[in-house]
Amino acid sequence: MPSIIAVHGLNPRSKSGADHAWDTWRTSDGPHGRLWLRDDLPRHVPNSRIFLYEYNATVVYGKDQDTFIGKANELLEAIRVERARDETRPIIFLCHSMGGLLVKQALINAHNNLKYTLIKTATLGLAFFATPHKGGDWKLVSLGKIASNIATTMGFQKGDDVMEVLKGGSIFSDIMHEHWRQQLFDYDIISF
Repeated sequence: MPSIIAVHGLNPRSKSGADHAWDTWRTSDGPHGRLWLRDDLPRHVPNSRIFLYEYNATVVYGKDQDTFIGKANELLEAIRVERARDETRPIIFLCHSMGGLLVKQALINAHNNLKYTLIKTATLGLAFFATPHKGGDWKLVSLGKIASNIATTMGFQKGDDVMEVLKGGSIFSDIMHEHWRQQLFDYDIISF
């Protein structure tokens, strides 16, 4: 049975990391919402291991110094540590919004790093939910970039390059797209 890893997307409202990670997969926000990963999915995929991966996904607020590639490597390391005793168990990723881009970058990184090759080869499938594969809406990305520049001037998130990832046609997104294209047929993929 597979390990199912759910990865949330961008946190535009700057909720706490845990609240945003959980609320992404709830039918309504807050602790009273139905968390389908816990409440429904086990009935459909019995004996699977279901993980909810949490990372800092704010664009403007906070003091996250990590880069997008660094966040992808942190995801790989968390998976590697968790799978140390069961490295061959199949993996299925559930990816929401920017979380899909993070998983794509992680699998690109895994392809290029022997330490994470088993994660790449164990990955069978990906389900993308509202992932901006060709970049985000240019108006929202532009507005986010302005807000990010103001925040950077104030000392927030100097190292984070999330806006470049979301900007369609940027060198970063073009390189990611090209590297991902080389792996595309290695996985079963569905997009919603």
